Amino acid sequence: MLRLQSKTDDKQSAVFLNHRKLINEAYGEFQLKSELFQFQAKKTPQENGGKQSKKRKRNAGDGGTSSSEDLHMVNGYLELLAKPNAPADTPPIARHWEDAYIVPQLYGANESGRMQKFQSQDDAPSVYLIPNRCKFFNHNVDNLTALLHQLLPAYDLIVLDPPWRNKYIRRLKRAKQELGYSMLSNDQLSQLIAPPLADLTQKQPYEMLYVACRSDAREDYGKDILNTDLLLSVPSIVHSHKPPLLSWLRDYMQLEDDQMEPKCLELFARYLQPNFTSIGLEVLKLMDERLYEVGQEGNHSKLENT
Repeated sequence: MLRLQSKTDDKQSAVFLNHRKLINEAYGEFQLKSELFQFQAKKTPQENGGKQSKKRKRNAGDGGTSSSEDLHMVNGYLELLAKPNAPADTPPIARHWEDAYIVPQLYGANESGRMQKFQSQDDAPSVYLIPNRCKFFNHNVDNLTALLHQLLPAYDLIVLDPPWRNKYIRRLKRAKQELGYSMLSNDQLSQLIAPPLADLTQKQPYEMLYVACRSDAREDYGKDILNTDLLLSVPSIVHSHKPPLLSWLRDYMQLEDDQMEPKCLELFARYLQPNFTSIGLEVLKLMDERLYEVGQEGNHSKLENT
């Protein structure tokens, strides 16, 4: 994690989350393949056979939703980052994350002190990596009440990224029905912990992150988090592959005096993290061993289905 100090306000800053580095540090000898963060340049109309890409026409009354002040702020922080190296001229990575995900409803945990592996039992078995100090439920979040007796009474951090309705997933479902995960309707989203706080049809080149605490928390709890203007990260080419947030948020968390690590819960999870209980219909989706560079002598063992 890298904190970037604002040029115009000493109290404000931005945070750069190096997605791949944070995951690699958590997983040890298992490294996310660098190709997952290398975007292929789009073809020009000439390279594309003269075909022009179709773009939605903007209504006459539509205006830009990002103000010039916001763009100026973002550009100011970007100037503080080193320019990225030119991407290596390598062939595109095989899109294994688009393979059918066939894992039954199950529960797993790893407290062995080392990375373990879990092999699915379908006709074309996949191998999934299970980090140390994590628990997971391959389970529908809609039925969360059925899991409450297996969860802790409280968590220091709860992260959720619901599967919002979007055109990409609808197109994917039309092409290959088994690849598009179930999306929640607006009515279903309204039944979650908190109602949506933004226009559900809005599309932007960024995402909004809402941070909340308990209503009975101290008035100044987490107040310093407001000094963070924005989070920056190199995006993954995998849909809905978000960077881990704990390295940023843990400075604002108040743990018990004898507590070394936070207790965290993630809903709608698609990969696993140490110190997290992860729940979702595709909870192991992005733990597919083929997405990682695995050391020849990795310290790991096989995890049995429970």
